[in-house]
Formats: sequence, structure tokens, C-alpha cells
Amino acid sequence: MPGVAELERLASPGELAQKAFLVVPDAICVLRLADSEILEANTGSERLTGYARDELLGRRAVDLLWACPDERDQMIREARETGRVSARRWHLRHKTGKLLRVETYTESLDIGGEQCLLVATKDVSELERAEKEASEHAERIKLLYEAAFEGITVIEDGIMIDVNERLTEILGYERSDLIGMRASDTVAPESRANVAERMRTDFDQPYEAYAMRKDGTRVPMEVHGKTLEHDGRRLRIAALRDISLRRRLEKEVLDVAAQERERLGRDLHDGLGQQLTGLCLMAKALEKRLAVTGSDERDALGEMSRTLEHALLQTRFLARGLFPVPLQEGSLAVAMEDLAASVTKLSGIRVDVSSSYEGGLDATEATHLYQIAREAVTNAVRHGEAERIQIGLHREQTGILLTIDDDGAGLPPISDRQDGVGLRSMRHRARELGATLTLSRLEGGGTRVECCVDCRRRRAESQEQAETA
Repeated sequence: MPGVAELERLASPGELAQKAFLVVPDAICVLRLADSEILEANTGSERLTGYARDELLGRRAVDLLWACPDERDQMIREARETGRVSARRWHLRHKTGKLLRVETYTESLDIGGEQCLLVATKDVSELERAEKEASEHAERIKLLYEAAFEGITVIEDGIMIDVNERLTEILGYERSDLIGMRASDTVAPESRANVAERMRTDFDQPYEAYAMRKDGTRVPMEVHGKTLEHDGRRLRIAALRDISLRRRLEKEVLDVAAQERERLGRDLHDGLGQQLTGLCLMAKALEKRLAVTGSDERDALGEMSRTLEHALLQTRFLARGLFPVPLQEGSLAVAMEDLAASVTKLSGIRVDVSSSYEGGLDATEATHLYQIAREAVTNAVRHGEAERIQIGLHREQTGILLTIDDDGAGLPPISDRQDGVGLRSMRHRARELGATLTLSRLEGGGTRVECCVDCRRRRAESQEQAETA
């Protein structure tokens, strides 16, 4: 490829400039500054204006091309004052009368002692339409962003760089306070580790966590997060929905269901249970009489008696689950042993208990934890195809850990998993305890249900509530 020196040898700079002037696609012309007479125009000018070169030369651009006098006057004034025009947009009148949006750049020239302008112009009609559509789209997105029922924030490197109005309402901060704040500072202490892990792993499924308002109160939130790449920047978009009302409604529904269960449990215990007890006593008495007479019906009656006893045991087990007696301080471990023994006797599945728990929960809290264990064991028996179940109840450094391990079929894939009533009840009880509830697959098969009660946080909350009161 020839260099600059070789080009100059083959053609003079003037010839090169003239050829460039003719072939460049933009409209380029030379105007006399004093009266805007067009002295020269290239083929790009012909394409842009619709006029032939001969029709342009000698005409005044201000009369021929400008559609708006104000735009014309501003551009001429700028050219005369500064000697140049940069990126000025205006309306050009095409030969057909059609108006085009164009963008112009000029440079001053001195030709034969006369001040002239070298004018380069390009059609930006399509560009402006695209810009307008992009602007309108951005405005619609902004309206959706601000009108959303969810609080929305954009996070970069853990710092909130934008928030919508709804999030300021949820958290009780001004927008200027939140922008620049670390996102973790708006998360309640008990949820920070969970939220940090979801952000670190780009988790994009909905989950629940507690936010911390400016006044220190905690708000239950449903969080949807998405990590995106934008202009070379890694951003995390988070939408947060206040689920306080939903939690209250869930609690009301579960409370009503609990009351109905209690009624049914009492009916089972006081009605069917008592009738079965009476039948068991009658069957045993009759069995003794037949033993004295040596009747052949004794064996059949014995089998019936054992069936009645099993039905009574099952009824009592169901009644105890539906209408549990509140546990007393320190009796939770004993209740777990009774649960294991009952399930083993009823189902034939071995259930063992390992416990180092010696207290720390009140009666209501202990009852919630017991019911979580009972539901997990029942699920393992009914659905998990387990042959052995292990209940663990231990006091850890920061709280109380309940685990239920089974050797059954394990959890289905997340995409196929649906939360039944039992699991929703377990999650609700865990929330009432301020505990974390997790389900996971065990190595080698089976499922682990783990519920961890953070006693330190519960004590802090109780102290805070007492001080508030």
C-alpha cells in the first residue's frame, strides 16, 4: 500500500482533496459567509437535498435549504461569532418539500480573501427516530420502575446505585440516603448470611428474608434477584416485596386450621378414642371368659382385640398430633422420645432420638419445634420410603438445632418440587420461632430436615420488645 509520500508523488494534495470532496458520502459544500451563496457542492449534497449540483451553485443556502428561520439565524450567528459550527441539528427542506432532520459541522475557510465556510451535513432523521424511541422506551421503563409494587434496587459491588420510590417507602429512608449505602446494611442480621450467599452465587429464584428499616424494625420480604452485565459492569437487580400482610393472612389461616385440628383432635380423643377404649376393654373381658370356657372363638377374638388396640393407638397418635398438649420446660426431649416410640410401633420403621437438649424454649416454642419434628417424621414415613429415621435435638453454641434424617428416596429435583400443606406448616412454625428451616439431600440417599433456632437473636428481640413497651 503506498504511503503519504508516494501518494503526493502520484497526485497533488489538491487533487487528493478534490477527489475526497467528491466521493465522501456526507453532503459537503462551500458557502460564502457574507451571503450564504453556495460556491461548491459534492454528490452527497445532491443526494441529501434532491437538487442537482448546477441547481445548488450560485443559490443562497438560507433561502433554498433552511425550513426554520430561527434555526437558520442561530447557525449563521454562531458561524460568524466563532468561525465554526459543531453538531448543530436543524430542519432541511428537500427539493420535494419534505423536511429532514440534519446535523451540520462547519470550518472557516479563506478563499481569495473572502471568508467562507466548509459545511458538512448528514441526515439524522432515522437516528433521531431511534433516539426518540429509545428515550420513550427508557421513560416507560422508568415509569414501570417507579410504579412497581415491589421495591427495586440496582446493586454494584454490594453498593446500591439506584432505588425506586417504593423501596424508600418500605425501608423508611430518603432516596439520597439509600444510594451509596451497602445493600447489606438494609438486611436484618439474621438474614445477612443467607442474602450474601444468594448474591454471591447469582441465585435467581425467589426467596424470603428480613429487611431492616431505618427505625430498626424488621420487615419480611420476598426477594427476586438477577445478575446482569451492562456496559461492562456487573449489576445485581433486586426486587423486594413486603409480605407482612401475606404473613398475617397466612397466620390467620393457619390459626383457623389449628383451631379446627384441635377440635377434631378433641373429638377423636373424647369420642372415637373413648369408644375404642371401651371396645378394647369389652373385648379383653370377653376373651377372658372364652378362655375359661375353652371356646374355639378365643383366637379370633384375640386378633380382634389386638386390632382394636392398634386402632386405639393410632387414634391417640392422631389426636395428639391434632391437639398437642403444650410442652413444659425441659420436656421437649421426652416428647421426642415418645414420638419416636409411637411412630416405630405404628409403622414398623425404626426411629431413634439423639438429644443433648436441657431447656431454653418456652412451652409455645417447644410445641412449635415438636410439631416440626412430627411433620418431618410423618413425611418420611408416608412419602420418603424410609426404613430408618434419626431425630437429633442438640444445644449448639448459638441456639438449638433440630435435625431429622431419613434413608428414604430423598428430595425430588427443585423443578419438580411442590410445597404441600405439611411443608408450608413447618415453614410457618419456623418463622414463628425466628428459626431457619432447610431441606437437603443426604450423601448416599435420603433427606435431612434442619431447623435452627438462634436463641441469642430471640433474646435480643425480646429485650427490644420489652424496651419498646
